Amino acid sequence: MKLERKRFSFEIKTVDVEAGTFSGYAAIFSIPDDGMPPDIIVPGAFAKTIKEWGPTGANRIKILALHRSDWLPIGAPTELVEDAKGLSFTGVISKTSLGLDVLTLMRDRVLTEMSIGFDVIKQEPDKMRGMRLLQEVRLWEISPVTWAMHPLAGITDVKAIRATDRDLYALALSPEQPDASTASDAAAERSPFDPECLQSIKALTAQVHAAISRRGSGW
Repeated sequence: MKLERKRFSFEIKTVDVEAGTFSGYAAIFSIPDDGMPPDIIVPGAFAKTIKEWGPTGANRIKILALHRSDWLPIGAPTELVEDAKGLSFTGVISKTSLGLDVLTLMRDRVLTEMSIGFDVIKQEPDKMRGMRLLQEVRLWEISPVTWAMHPLAGITDVKAIRATDRDLYALALSPEQPDASTASDAAAERSPFDPECLQSIKALTAQVHAAISRRGSGW
């Protein structure tokens, strides 16, 4: 059985270099990735592997750096839970030289994305959309990674997330915002996003939509 890897945008809840802990999401449900063909992870796909191999089971799931199984692992998850959004985790990274390097890079927002290594146990083709539905997987590892598969993957902050992935998608796909000169001071204070960042997201989204359209027309 071939080990597969999927990368996702993940929301960092906490990064504590001193304690060696971090938490967030290692995988997201019901959102297609950029694989060829795309895959969707179905809620419940991790339930069995968490029970059997998770922290309260055989404790076989590890944290790696950049999926490098030929290196020593850098830690292990202390909590793995499926919720409505995806696979939530809390992990402890050992204070080895590599572990401390990874924690520092996450704190400094250099490493901002997450990936999983797994075997597919049960899948179902979605022929209408040309996708795979991953219904059950065996999770081997979770890894902080440099780049994610999704073009909009990323986080806005490390110590305190100011917005969710859903907020970013909504803003990226929304009509043009009013000119800053006409917006009220109160509205400006409420906005957690940098205007230049929003424009970059909108431009990237337009490029993605154009690429999808070209692909659909045989490009």
